[in-house]
Amino acid sequence: MQCRPTLYSVSQLPTQFIEIGSYGGFAGTTTSSYILPNGQQFMTSGTIGSPLTSNEIVPVTVKVYKAMCSRLDAIRFNQLSGNEEGNMTYFVRRKTNKLDHKVQWSSMDSGPPELVSFYNDALTTIKPQAIN
Repeated sequence: MQCRPTLYSVSQLPTQFIEIGSYGGFAGTTTSSYILPNGQQFMTSGTIGSPLTSNEIVPVTVKVYKAMCSRLDAIRFNQLSGNEEGNMTYFVRRKTNKLDHKVQWSSMDSGPPELVSFYNDALTTIKPQAIN
């Protein structure tokens, strides 16, 4: 008998995940990508105040998720602060069993440099093609 890994949905996320996103701008758009420990990824998008569309997107490997967590640990993400909003707001959120921490900034020039670098690198890792 084989064990099947638990599969999640955007409405039933696990207790641990990384969320990367942005919102605002002239059109009031919002986009979030959720990276889960099992490699699953989800993307939600839409207009602020309206129902969001959600899709499961191309997964990453467990190794990629762990590397992202290690990088957040290396930059001491849990000790970073920032709750700046602007015309366009960017954010990284990490949820663990013990902590739910979010840092947001309004310009790629005003965010913590190591976190902005993580954000940009993560966006190149995320493949937004829906698989469902």
